[in-house]
Amino acid sequence: MSDFEPAIEAQLTGATVVMAMLVEVQFASGPFRVWTGLGTREFGGRNWQGIGSIIDISEITRLQNGQADPFEITVSAPEEIIRQGLIEFQTEALNRTLNVYLQFLNYDADTALGPPWQIRDGIMRGANLSVETGAQTLAIKCDTLSSRRNRPPFGMLTDRDQKARFPGDRGLEFVHSLDGKEIVWPVF
Repeated sequence: MSDFEPAIEAQLTGATVVMAMLVEVQFASGPFRVWTGLGTREFGGRNWQGIGSIIDISEITRLQNGQADPFEITVSAPEEIIRQGLIEFQTEALNRTLNVYLQFLNYDADTALGPPWQIRDGIMRGANLSVETGAQTLAIKCDTLSSRRNRPPFGMLTDRDQKARFPGDRGLEFVHSLDGKEIVWPVF
């Protein structure tokens, strides 16, 4: 059974199928889940608080050379998200995960069609607050989970770092001398 089978079956029977966006933020004090509808609903076995709308989720792009793209999500934020996501960002949100889901709903029966389908996941790196007449929006900047996959986990791949971790190791001692040289691989 595919993730879309309940939505396809409902569409084929003549039901009106709509989509809702769900955002799950893993703050240090606990998870916070919002969805683009009204009221509190249960999707995928978890409770989601309705905020009415998510203003913007940056488009999914593919960058050159295998780089992972950062993204930004902008929400019309309740006061609790503003407090945790901006004022207490360093302790509550920095380097914590944020997931975006798509939930299909049967509009006529007001029921969920299958489990939420994850479309974005990331690590929160920064936030901006915009205040306009009668509205506050919070823009959260995220890196994808693979943004830093090319970096070594605890430093740089240099001879000094290698010797600091493993005294006497000569594995990276001559790497700097290869810069700009043509390496000829043997032909067997």
